[in-house]
Amino acid sequence: MIKISVRAFCLIVFLPLAFLFCGCGKADGVSNTFFAMDTAMMFTIYGRNRESALEACRAEVYRLDELLSITNPDSDISRINAAAGSFVEVSSETAELVAYAKALSKQTGGAFDITICPITAEWGFFSKEYKAPEQAEIDSLLELIGSDRIEIIGSEVKLAAGQSIELGAIAKGYLTNRIFDILEQKGIGRAVISLGGNVLVLGQREDKTPWRVGIEDPKKPREYFAILAGTDISVITSGDYQRYFEEDGKRYHHIFDPKTGYPADSGLSSATVIARDGTFADGLSTALFVMGEEGAVEYWRNEGGFEMILVDTNENVTATPGLADKLVLVENSGYRLVFLDG
Repeated sequence: MIKISVRAFCLIVFLPLAFLFCGCGKADGVSNTFFAMDTAMMFTIYGRNRESALEACRAEVYRLDELLSITNPDSDISRINAAAGSFVEVSSETAELVAYAKALSKQTGGAFDITICPITAEWGFFSKEYKAPEQAEIDSLLELIGSDRIEIIGSEVKLAAGQSIELGAIAKGYLTNRIFDILEQKGIGRAVISLGGNVLVLGQREDKTPWRVGIEDPKKPREYFAILAGTDISVITSGDYQRYFEEDGKRYHHIFDPKTGYPADSGLSSATVIARDGTFADGLSTALFVMGEEGAVEYWRNEGGFEMILVDTNENVTATPGLADKLVLVENSGYRLVFLDG
């Protein structure tokens, strides 16, 4: 028997997928919740141009959803996949995002890889017809994995024959950056936005203190175990509790290891990346989850440029030192927090 857990829309509306916001009064703000990119989007925007900013943000969400969707046969991504083995002319925006994903795959040693798509499909995470494939099926599909085989010339993209890509692990991060740009253009100084597991906080609270972002408890979804103070940042989490199914008593989550074709068994329950660049943070949170704590810490020490929070399956929390004065555990959460040395 297969048991499925994909966070329901009615729950997301009231309790964001990965975060709860603390202290966001709406005296001069406008709020809106809607569904796009297979998740609930929650916007609260403050200030003089809040209505026009909200409308511009909504329009951008729908534009990118149409451009990057894997289910829309007319999207750039669907056309790339349908023509695997041949070059396809796409928008310069899509080509640049695919190129960025390819570079991030190389930088993370393949822990992040958008060509994982055939594996994800075989496990049923697109069709919702979930199953644990036979090893022979997985081995065959692993031969198609490898972003290094993607070719990009200008605005033309070519996959190797049989390959397909899906930008779910990076598209909402890119959207976060676009929303930052729109809010800046509209002169918005304060906003709190949730795009599923991706959160953007702009400016400060009304009392001139940083926003407080509650980070969801992997073992108790819809509750949070820690609070992060921040401003003008993206806070993006990848976790094994967000989408999964159970078959014959075993649980399979949606974050796959490109090297094995199985859900990543890294010892982590979630990986959160805090950075200004949402595209980077989105893709990297997936990569760090796949790497596991040791690999993630090594990557952070070698590359830097971001903060992170790693939660393992034994309720141990490891965070980077830049968060020492920003991150606190909720009382009686049961978690143990350690900060890395600088």
